[in-house]
Amino acid sequence: MNRPHLASLRWLKIFSALMLLALALAACGGSPPATVQPTQAAAAPDAPAATAAPAATAAPAATAVPPPPTSTPVPVATPVAQVATSGKLVFAGNEEPDSIDAIDVVSVNAIEVVAQMFETLVYIDQKQQLYPGLATEWERSPDAKIWTFKLVQNAKWHDGTPFNAQSVVDHFEYIRTSDDIKGSISSGLKPILNKTEKIDDFTVKITLNAARPDFLVDLAEPAAGIDNIANKQKLGQDAGFNPIGTGPFKFKEWIRGSQITLVPNPDWTWGSPIFGASGPPKVDELVFRFIPEAQTRLATLEAGESHFIDLLPFQEMTRLREDTPTVRAPAQRLGALRPRRSPGPQSLMNVSHT
Repeated sequence: MNRPHLASLRWLKIFSALMLLALALAACGGSPPATVQPTQAAAAPDAPAATAAPAATAAPAATAVPPPPTSTPVPVATPVAQVATSGKLVFAGNEEPDSIDAIDVVSVNAIEVVAQMFETLVYIDQKQQLYPGLATEWERSPDAKIWTFKLVQNAKWHDGTPFNAQSVVDHFEYIRTSDDIKGSISSGLKPILNKTEKIDDFTVKITLNAARPDFLVDLAEPAAGIDNIANKQKLGQDAGFNPIGTGPFKFKEWIRGSQITLVPNPDWTWGSPIFGASGPPKVDELVFRFIPEAQTRLATLEAGESHFIDLLPFQEMTRLREDTPTVRAPAQRLGALRPRRSPGPQSLMNVSHT
């Protein structure tokens, strides 16, 4: 597989997962977040890093991080208005995941689910702008080997235990020392990790074995969500079927061969400004259905049984755009979405592409 194709797959995973989370949060309503300016990924790999993404009252300095590999981003579905703030939001995908544990996730279908439950230290958008995630500030050493992160101070795991610096230390030390790492992103990080240290309750320092100027891009992968190591150690491989994260949605159930159901995390108030919403989701459930046949997925969309489908049949796109005004189809074969209806006036969600 050539490098351009690898780069395209990487951005496909990033933006498909972020797209689904953005759509879900658009359905959530919630109050607007504090204004935080994004940080543009810079192209000077040898420049010393400045603190990135400070608090809302301060303008962030540019972080010296080179851009990710050159690639053509896939079309991204972008919510431009809220949908109904109650009920069920259903995504129909073509494949059932093998696991939805953050460290071991591999497939795009699994990442789409994992990204709703697990949060990354930082986020990156389609314009390669960096945003705070579970980390609110960061800086690097001039040689790009030592990275220091300040963390959010009010986050909790889905089981109610606090998220703190030790959580991040446990995550990266587990990746570094474990002999059973399956996830594609985790496997890539493992050989470059030297040690992760707790500086104080909400500050961690990650030391790498070699310079990694684009380390923040690695950490922004949806498959790089911070995992709950206590849950992994308690359940072993079963943690992939009973995950515990910090994100806006919590795991409810997995009906094998049918669907995965997530429910809102009522405590979630620390969301990244990249999503344009904060506060707990207001939808009742977020459901991922597994429907291998493309025409069957499309039929569920047109029948109102699903609100978003992936891998839209190519031959159906023109018909959908021209003949079905309630279905929004992108110009390329990514997916399609039907706006939800509420008892009041219809709320619209458009799907656009760039």
